[in-house]
Amino acid sequence: MTLAELKHFHDELYRAYEAEMGGNAVFRMKEWWFYAKCAFADPLAVHRLVRKARKAAEYEAAAERVFNEEPLASVARFHG
Repeated sequence: MTLAELKHFHDELYRAYEAEMGGNAVFRMKEWWFYAKCAFADPLAVHRLVRKARKAAEYEAAAERVFNEEPLASVARFHG
Protein backbone atom coordinates (compact mmCIF):
# COMPACT_ATOMS: atom_id res chain seq x y z
CA MET A 1 0.00 0.00 0.00
CA THR A 2 1.31 3.43 -0.86
CA LEU A 3 1.08 6.53 1.29
CA ALA A 4 -1.40 8.03 -1.18
CA GLU A 5 -3.64 4.94 -0.94
CA LEU A 6 -3.51 4.98 2.86
CA LYS A 7 -4.35 8.70 2.92
CA HIS A 8 -7.26 8.14 0.53
CA PHE A 9 -8.61 5.35 2.75
CA HIS A 10 -8.19 7.55 5.84
CA ASP A 11 -9.98 10.47 4.22
CA GLU A 12 -12.92 8.34 3.08
CA LEU A 13 -13.23 6.67 6.48
CA TYR A 14 -13.04 9.99 8.33
CA ARG A 15 -15.67 11.58 6.08
CA ALA A 16 -18.02 8.65 6.64
CA TYR A 17 -17.54 8.74 10.42
CA GLU A 18 -17.99 12.51 10.44
CA ALA A 19 -21.25 12.24 8.50
CA GLU A 20 -22.52 9.54 10.86
CA MET A 21 -21.17 10.73 14.23
CA GLY A 22 -20.19 14.37 13.92
CA GLY A 23 -17.60 15.39 16.53
CA ASN A 24 -17.22 11.85 17.86
CA ALA A 25 -15.51 10.91 14.60
CA VAL A 26 -12.22 12.18 16.03
CA PHE A 27 -12.29 9.61 18.82
CA ARG A 28 -13.24 6.82 16.44
CA MET A 29 -10.36 7.76 14.15
CA LYS A 30 -7.93 7.66 17.06
CA GLU A 31 -8.89 4.00 17.43
CA TRP A 32 -8.02 3.49 13.75
CA TRP A 33 -4.64 5.18 14.24
CA PHE A 34 -3.79 2.67 16.99
CA TYR A 35 -3.35 0.15 14.17
CA ALA A 36 -2.50 2.44 11.26
CA LYS A 37 0.50 3.99 13.05
CA CYS A 38 2.29 0.66 12.59
CA ALA A 39 2.46 1.28 8.84
CA PHE A 40 4.79 4.22 9.47
CA ALA A 41 8.54 4.20 10.08
CA ASP A 42 8.13 5.92 13.46
CA PRO A 43 4.85 4.75 15.01
CA LEU A 44 5.54 6.65 18.24
CA ALA A 45 5.84 9.96 16.38
CA VAL A 46 2.54 9.26 14.61
CA HIS A 47 0.89 8.39 17.93
CA ARG A 48 2.13 11.60 19.54
CA LEU A 49 0.81 13.75 16.71
CA VAL A 50 -2.67 12.24 16.69
CA ARG A 51 -3.35 11.57 20.39
CA LYS A 52 -3.50 15.22 21.46
CA ALA A 53 -6.29 16.17 19.05
CA ARG A 54 -9.66 16.80 20.69
CA LYS A 55 -11.54 18.81 18.07
CA ALA A 56 -12.04 18.12 14.38
CA ALA A 57 -9.75 20.96 13.25
CA GLU A 58 -6.95 19.75 15.55
CA TYR A 59 -7.36 16.19 14.33
CA GLU A 60 -7.40 17.16 10.66
CA ALA A 61 -4.21 19.20 11.10
CA ALA A 62 -2.51 16.32 12.93
CA ALA A 63 -3.52 13.76 10.31
CA GLU A 64 -2.36 16.04 7.50
CA ARG A 65 0.96 16.48 9.27
CA VAL A 66 1.38 12.70 9.61
CA PHE A 67 0.75 12.15 5.91
CA ASN A 68 3.06 15.01 4.91
CA GLU A 69 5.95 14.38 7.29
CA GLU A 70 6.06 10.72 8.30
CA PRO A 71 7.33 8.08 5.85
CA LEU A 72 5.87 4.62 5.62
CA ALA A 73 7.84 1.73 7.10
CA SER A 74 9.45 -0.70 4.69
CA VAL A 75 7.61 -3.46 6.58
CA ALA A 76 4.56 -2.65 8.70
CA ARG A 77 4.64 -4.25 12.14
CA PHE A 78 2.10 -4.12 14.94
CA HIS A 79 3.72 -2.86 18.14
CA GLY A 80 0.65 -2.90 20.38
